[in-house]
Amino acid sequence: WPPPAPLFSALLNYRHSSIAVTDEALTAWDGMQSLGDEERTNYPLTLNVDDQGEGFQLTVQTVPLVEATRICAYMQQTLNSLVDALEQAPQTPLHAISILPFNERAQLLEQCNRPEK
Repeated sequence: WPPPAPLFSALLNYRHSSIAVTDEALTAWDGMQSLGDEERTNYPLTLNVDDQGEGFQLTVQTVPLVEATRICAYMQQTLNSLVDALEQAPQTPLHAISILPFNERAQLLEQCNRPEK
């Protein structure tokens, strides 16, 4: 039997990180050295948004069939479009926000719609 489909296939994880590291937090690490870290997930797609106060960082984990760089490009385009709309035309409906990165748009319009010879 094939395994059952997961209840959720994606996880959006928003994490608020503090900007400044306190002296107390630094003291807690006295005598210890971090050798590294690695995040793991059971979800086919995980998008982490790390809010660092002055900005944020996006990280994506995907199964091998999904290109994480493509997901990041979609998110970057979506966020840029949202910021532009909020700054220039806050009444813009959500369905009018462009989410296709330039390369994806070009591929869809030029390559996928090319008539067969």
